[in-house]
Amino acid sequence: MQATNPSLSPGFFHVVTETIQQRSFIPMKSSSFRGVQVRKWFVFLACVDIVWTLHGCQKSDLRPEVFNCSFSNLTSYPSNVPADVTILDVSHNALENIGILNTTFITHLNLSNNIIQNIQHNAFTDMKNLVKLDLSFNLLKGSKLIIQRYRFELSEFHSLKWLSFRGNPLGFVSRMTFTQFGYLKLEELDLSYCGITTLEEMALSNLVRLKKLHLQYNNIENLSGESFNTLGELEELHLDHNKIRTLGQLTFMSLQTLYLNFNNIDRLKGDTLTHLVKLRNLELDHNKLRYFSPNSFPDDLQSVSLNGNPWRCDCNMKWVLVNTKWKQFFQNSSLICTFPSRYRGRNILSLEADDLICLTSPLGILTIVLLILTIMVLMALGTTIVYKKRHCFPCLKDPDGHYVAVYTTDDYQDEPRVSISDEKTLVKEVEIYA
Repeated sequence: MQATNPSLSPGFFHVVTETIQQRSFIPMKSSSFRGVQVRKWFVFLACVDIVWTLHGCQKSDLRPEVFNCSFSNLTSYPSNVPADVTILDVSHNALENIGILNTTFITHLNLSNNIIQNIQHNAFTDMKNLVKLDLSFNLLKGSKLIIQRYRFELSEFHSLKWLSFRGNPLGFVSRMTFTQFGYLKLEELDLSYCGITTLEEMALSNLVRLKKLHLQYNNIENLSGESFNTLGELEELHLDHNKIRTLGQLTFMSLQTLYLNFNNIDRLKGDTLTHLVKLRNLELDHNKLRYFSPNSFPDDLQSVSLNGNPWRCDCNMKWVLVNTKWKQFFQNSSLICTFPSRYRGRNILSLEADDLICLTSPLGILTIVLLILTIMVLMALGTTIVYKKRHCFPCLKDPDGHYVAVYTTDDYQDEPRVSISDEKTLVKEVEIYA
């Protein structure tokens, strides 16, 4: 049987079924064992047997270049790696520290899902053929990526093209963490799920060959273009699922795809994205955008996703409906209005251009005036009706200081009664004051 890890293999349960049959276990559909509990016990015992067989480092029969040491309860880096192996999997173990590694023939190294907290300086320097390094889901912090005293890189990588710190509690990426000597050929870097709140100025500088950068699912609030200096070949940038509020001017001349969805961005300044001359795909779903202008996007943008934003459907968005080009461009977007209330829940593309007005426009001012006049007339009518119903007029004070109340007492009397007093207390009749 091929020595592979069932937890990593997508056909694990298929392997289990075949193994049960190969090892003469009673078939699942056997009439001799119809009870569900009995069948469950046989599957459980078969799985235990497989896992026990795969325990420890195994070399694949079909892929002799692969050496699988995953799920082996290792606490240190394996020392018995065959010289003809180029792919080494040491994931899902209990490694805490990584010292100097001398397996120079390895091209792909998987150290993910351990408890690595410390990596000795220049630990990977002798691995001159290393192309892919997976350090995801360990316990590395941002301060462990560099030696503060000398500002050295984590290691000097001669051929590294793919590097992942995904799921490590880095917290921050300090200035000059990735120096040009250690990461000169790096093309893809994964810093997602790292709890990063701060990218210091020039934090990612000197990654001159980098094409893909993953920074999604962090806690970044402010994004400055200074953090990405010299990323001249970057093509794909993932910044989704952060807390970004403002965007500085981005100047990635080669950037083609940008993910900014699920942030707190409430506006796009005119020069934020316009310099991304090669940008083709942009995602801004589920932010706090209320407006945007035709100058917000690069000229050659092919697709943009803007769903889930609280759009204000007023005169500032009229250009979307007036310009046929933009109306067609946003045809597949869901630009749902949240203001004004009469349009709430409607797609802005379902409205007419004349429907989009601002309260500061002449028509808006006229609308406000008419609304105020209408309210005043209604209030006057209401007051008159109340006083007529009660047959009473307010108590007034004449120029001589006397209090005068004019009111009626009965419906059949033609003339009203008048009471005059030097004090505010009048006759013991029912009086109503304004």
